[in-house]
Amino acid sequence: MFTVLERLYNHSWAANKVGNFNYIRARMKNNRAIASISCILDRGMGTIDETSYFEKKGHNDLVEEFCSYLEKHKPFIPDHLEITQSPNDRGTDLILQSDNCKLGFQIKSHYDVTEKEFAANVKRQCTESSAHGLNKWYLLICSPLKFRGRDLSKKIQSLLNEISSYKRDDVEVYSPRNAIKFFKDSLPLTEEEFANKLHVQIYCDVHVYFSAKYIEGCSKGELYELQIKVANNLRNKTINQYKLEFNFPDLSVLPIGYVQYNLQTAGNVLIRKENGFYQVIYNSRAPLLSGDNCDVGKEICFRYCCRPNLRGSDQLAITWNLHTDDGFSLKGDTNILNLWLSSQQITSQHTV
Repeated sequence: MFTVLERLYNHSWAANKVGNFNYIRARMKNNRAIASISCILDRGMGTIDETSYFEKKGHNDLVEEFCSYLEKHKPFIPDHLEITQSPNDRGTDLILQSDNCKLGFQIKSHYDVTEKEFAANVKRQCTESSAHGLNKWYLLICSPLKFRGRDLSKKIQSLLNEISSYKRDDVEVYSPRNAIKFFKDSLPLTEEEFANKLHVQIYCDVHVYFSAKYIEGCSKGELYELQIKVANNLRNKTINQYKLEFNFPDLSVLPIGYVQYNLQTAGNVLIRKENGFYQVIYNSRAPLLSGDNCDVGKEICFRYCCRPNLRGSDQLAITWNLHTDDGFSLKGDTNILNLWLSSQQITSQHTV
């Protein structure tokens, strides 16, 4: 019988067509385990007043409560929870270990924050934690932002800024307003909530790029070919099938402008004109391997003509949606004027 986490990963990574979970378990090392922890710790922010909960909490209490929070999410996290807490803990209070992935957590109470050498101690412990061979080190600052008339927010923010400047992917810090969500009135994520967060984590490196290639000048302005690429920057993840839908504005609404496209394109492309837009639906013809990209624009051969600096073109935009065969969706938009303003590839701002 699969655990909840196994079933969710089995669904999310089913496109690999491996047919047996042993392979998925073997590959579910760093990025899978870290993705699941990121989901569990993605609980939003509390208020400044809520952080007063930490005032009467000692270090041991905080470690036990956080361990309890993780235990509530046991179906979603790796097994074999090992707790280390001693004078020689080497910068790590709690260790989560499964297979070849090892994650460490260090918790700082209000007592730690009020110490003069708070920042120096944290940076030292960050270095010492490497002795555990961790794949990632998490720092939870569990302190009230205001304590006995003192404003601790600037001291904490200064440390957060310094650690952020290191640009280390193996270190993640949670401020008091984030950390409070793991302690005060913390309800566990439902399976549906976790699955949604996990999907976003898994597909965060799938991108859709739109740009324009100048073809030639013509009597009605300038002719461009729409450049579209779908990039799969996921590690060890093949996207078997996907569908890209986008709406391109009918440029005939401008004084000078028109759209032309190749009607002889393959049957995996549908183009129709409706409600002032050209609606384009592209169905992939081959799997998109990890680290690969598909030149969708070359297959569609969609061209348009306009004078980009013409008044009104800055109000027009391409809107698009990407759907994968295992239920993931990505959407975004790109302004028509932006296609002209840069000869380089324009990355659409996208939302999940």
